[in-house]
Amino acid sequence: MNRKILFFILLSLSFVLIDCNHRSNNETQKSDNEKIIDYPVMVNLLIDCYLTEGEIFTNAQQEDKREYTRYCYRELFQKYEITDRQFQASIDYYLQDKETAETLMEEVNMRLNFLRDSTQKIE
Repeated sequence: MNRKILFFILLSLSFVLIDCNHRSNNETQKSDNEKIIDYPVMVNLLIDCYLTEGEIFTNAQQEDKREYTRYCYRELFQKYEITDRQFQASIDYYLQDKETAETLMEEVNMRLNFLRDSTQKIE
């Protein structure tokens, strides 16, 4: 459970650092809700976010960490063809229901553990 809390804290902090402005401010809240990221895609996206955070933490020099974070998330959002606002709206949507949020994070955690274990076997 502590990992989940830490993950969401790290994820929230990343959004403070990100200045991606891919959409105009005139779009309505309804359009954000219509574009909620599908659950299976959200699982993959969160896995990539977790891996991205690890890369940022280990690779970025202290003075350019903020810019490197922006770059990494811009690339990640382009990969999934989403905007930062769509991502945030989807996070908010999945966090509305505690059971859904826990299931989502359990699946992300399980797959991350599988990736870690697979990588350790190769080494």
